[in-house]
Amino acid sequence: MQKRFQPINFIGLTLLCFVFAACTKFDTTKLGTDLIPQVDNVITFSETIDVTTSQGYGGDSTSVVRTDNFALGHISGDPVFGKSTASVYLQLKPTFYPYVFGNPGDTLIALDSVVMCLAYRGTWGDSLALQELEVRKIEDPLFRDSALRNFNANYTPNTSGVLGSKMVDVTKLKQQVKIANGKDSVSNQIRIKLNPSQYLEKLFFSDTLTNSLNNAFKNDSLFKRFYNGFAVIAKQTTGNGFIYVNPADLKSRLEFHFKRRRNGVVDTVYNSLQFSTGAGFIFPSSYANNIIRNRTGFPAGAPTADLNYIQTNPGAFVNIDIPRLNTFKDTNRIVHRAELIIDQIPFNPATDDLFTTPPYLYVELKDTSTGSQKYKPVYFDLNPGQFYNPDLRTAFYPNDVDFKYFGGTSVSKPDPTFGKILQYRINITRYMQQLVTTQKINYQIKLSAPYTLVYPQYNKNFLLYNNPIAFGRVRIGSGTHPTNRMRLVIVYSKI
Repeated sequence: MQKRFQPINFIGLTLLCFVFAACTKFDTTKLGTDLIPQVDNVITFSETIDVTTSQGYGGDSTSVVRTDNFALGHISGDPVFGKSTASVYLQLKPTFYPYVFGNPGDTLIALDSVVMCLAYRGTWGDSLALQELEVRKIEDPLFRDSALRNFNANYTPNTSGVLGSKMVDVTKLKQQVKIANGKDSVSNQIRIKLNPSQYLEKLFFSDTLTNSLNNAFKNDSLFKRFYNGFAVIAKQTTGNGFIYVNPADLKSRLEFHFKRRRNGVVDTVYNSLQFSTGAGFIFPSSYANNIIRNRTGFPAGAPTADLNYIQTNPGAFVNIDIPRLNTFKDTNRIVHRAELIIDQIPFNPATDDLFTTPPYLYVELKDTSTGSQKYKPVYFDLNPGQFYNPDLRTAFYPNDVDFKYFGGTSVSKPDPTFGKILQYRINITRYMQQLVTTQKINYQIKLSAPYTLVYPQYNKNFLLYNNPIAFGRVRIGSGTHPTNRMRLVIVYSKI
């Protein structure tokens, strides 16, 4: 995981810390403490401020982290958010060069089988629905030669020929499976047997010992000329959820099972090509996780005025404007607590239980200084224990988010209309105090469920948020919902 933290000029840090302390010295509140004064409407006040919301869609620039879990599968039956399909593209390589199947001195007799294996890490959605997966050969040379490039969720390389397919029963993936004629066993692994096609036969017999004239395994450059990679694609005829797989796990591999002769004895063994993270002398593997959303004809694709929809990236988000803050900030106040409150609006208990809510929501500010659709972190509330300032190009982001302070996690609460709902509360106290104290811009706020955070106007690095990619969706009340509207609640004192 990459994190944004860079050296900060000592003098600049000292001055900025002084200013920061002056602007926020009254805000010592932490989530779960009892430091908020009692509201008496004489000295301490509580105000509920209306917000204006609009629906947004996007996040297609999201790219998966090579060591993280990838989404794979098809969602066909979400009555609120529609259909989604996730496919995985990856290179599986030798662990060293020059590479040989078997051991030096072996004679390769025949290729018995080839199996695409993916390490299983979990599911989201209906785990009882079977998923049909197929493996194809990638033809796209752009993918082959882009090991250091982060392809976004929109990217789909050209493929050809189905090499193998399998109907996957997620409920059985934890069972132990015997392999290599019972010599080995494995669990938590998707295994798709491939047809021993001419392509796979040629690849197998192009190792260093058996084919010195057409040696695809001498080094990484020669190997990539012969081989672009494999696509694991979810068929859109079955499935109702996502399977999460991890290519960097040793259980993810391309197994070649073959007969060899050694010292006059013939036996069957297997060797594996694996996903390279770039450790050692092996170049990293290219990879991509393509995720396609189709909300056409579903509520999330055409929301009514009283509802908004959030889908973990790549997905759907909400724009929030708070006009009341333009006058609120013109009065001297001590802000003790400011929370953006978001209520779930349940749809159907059965489908809501299948398609659960995002683990974490997040707010950021529309960066008007860039002149484009870019955003920047909210001021000071992501981690009060670490200095950062979104207006600085060298110290704009903390090492991590303090969720105990910032919030953004869902909490179950009783509700008179629905019986029980989930609620998100996001702490923006320090940002509100800064808005009041320094008369800063009343920015438009973006509410989303990100997988990663990246701000290209600063640099191209990214920070992992706590949501798995494409994991979670929620229907929420907008700023005009009749019973559960989104709102900003501020507890403050006048000075």
